[in-house]
Order: sequence, then structure tokens, then C-alpha cells
Amino acid sequence: MAEILKVPKISETISEVTITSLLVKQDDSVSQGQIVAEFETDKANFDFESPWAGKILKVFAKAGQTLKVGESLAIVGENGEDISNLVQ
Repeated sequence: MAEILKVPKISETISEVTITSLLVKQDDSVSQGQIVAEFETDKANFDFESPWAGKILKVFAKAGQTLKVGESLAIVGENGEDISNLVQ
């Protein structure tokens, strides 16, 4: 089942992050725990790990973009999986 990688809540005071580096692209395979992006906040830098293994089926964001907590970064799932219900 495909899952959406979303910007996690890093702390109570951080509401958005800037993507300093996006380390995956569409069709890349990822393993659970693999770093897929690097985030910068006004306080620190963070590595973002994929909680799931699979294939990157869709990328919503790019390096340099600022996203709010909870916004979508990418979709991870199985090759050929229908993600139309996740892409809006």
C-alpha cells in the first residue's frame, strides 16, 4: 500500500522547513530508514528518513522549497501501484 511521506513535526515550535537537499527522485528504490531529504529550520538542520521501504512513485517537492509540517514530500509504494487516490 502506498504511503505519503509528509514533513514530520520536529518540535512544538517548528511549523515549517526548507528542503536543503532532496536525495531521491521518482522511480528510485528506498529502504526503511534511508535518508531521503535534508531539512533546515530556523534552529537546526535535520535528516528525514523514510519510514517505509519501496519505490518513490511521485515527488511533490524540490530542493529550496519551504513546506509546512504535514505537507507532502513524496509517495512511497510498490512498482506499478495505483496512487491516483493519493495525488490530488
